[in-house]
Amino acid sequence: GDMVDLTITLTGQAPWDVTYEVNGATPTTITFNSSPFILTTDVPGDYTITDVVAASTCVGIASGTGTVTENPLPTANIFTDGSTSICANSTDCVPLSVNLTGTPNWTVTISINGTPQAPVTGITTSPYVFDACQGGDFEVVSVTDGNGCTDAGTGLVTVIENTAPVVSNIQTVCNGTNTAYNVIFEIAGGDPASYTVNGSNAGISAGPPYIFT
Repeated sequence: GDMVDLTITLTGQAPWDVTYEVNGATPTTITFNSSPFILTTDVPGDYTITDVVAASTCVGIASGTGTVTENPLPTANIFTDGSTSICANSTDCVPLSVNLTGTPNWTVTISINGTPQAPVTGITTSPYVFDACQGGDFEVVSVTDGNGCTDAGTGLVTVIENTAPVVSNIQTVCNGTNTAYNVIFEIAGGDPASYTVNGSNAGISAGPPYIFT
């Protein structure tokens, strides 16, 4: 984990034997040869100096407390509550959301098809919502929060870019009483689940091929 520097300032004649506790646990004694002394640690808690003895064997006055706080790593999960389909060669977009934890403000880096995009900075609220206007796989590469803590993101949303539907093999045949024509044609491309003819999906086969009669 990250390291934190605590500064201990001493007076009197070096060297000094300094005793300190972390959260009231078993005391630790270290000999310092210079002042100020930098105590580098990655252990969270309250550091309290309990005793100091100079080279002259004089017992000094110990004071001061330093607190090392361990901040949790931020998280970022990408998701969507709605459709993930857009039409090719259109201005269609779909909203994607990123749930965030940690301390604002956040910086989020999103990738499209594995290629990281420019980081989005200064995000103040969760979820962060943005428009996806192209097809591909959207993932969160990394998230950094206001404490400077960084972690990888989670989740994957695939935006499908559908081509326009195409009609082919158009046929006209007489109905059973020879009083009108029935039109038959094949539909391909686009999103088969959303095919309609004149506003209805009636008469479209469960293909492929998708035949309207």
